[in-house]
Amino acid sequence: MDTLASYGTTKCPATFGIQTNGLDAKLTEEGDPSPHQWELIQNYSGQVLTGFQTRDPNNLYQCPKREARCEKKKQDIFNQAIITNGLSRKPNFIEVYESDISDPLLATILDTAHQNLISR
Repeated sequence: MDTLASYGTTKCPATFGIQTNGLDAKLTEEGDPSPHQWELIQNYSGQVLTGFQTRDPNNLYQCPKREARCEKKKQDIFNQAIITNGLSRKPNFIEVYESDISDPLLATILDTAHQNLISR
């Protein structure tokens, strides 16, 4: 990953971009490293087009959507993934699944993320 990112940014920065799949709500303890591919986005943001795709919703939430007890958890997980883990690395974009975009429970989080991205 490092070799490819370095090559792309030095040889063809006008057309090269970095996107990583699997942005999730992983919590890291203080001092623990984040997933390396997430840090590539942070390291190269501002140099080339960078972005994340969130994990598939079935893997991201791992909670049956029909259960009422999951709804608050779902919002917490989505917020951690998008706002804390994603936006903190200053990507140019975050790709979100259509089912999350159309979920009214997640609308405020998506609006916050959108406003953050366009205000840069």
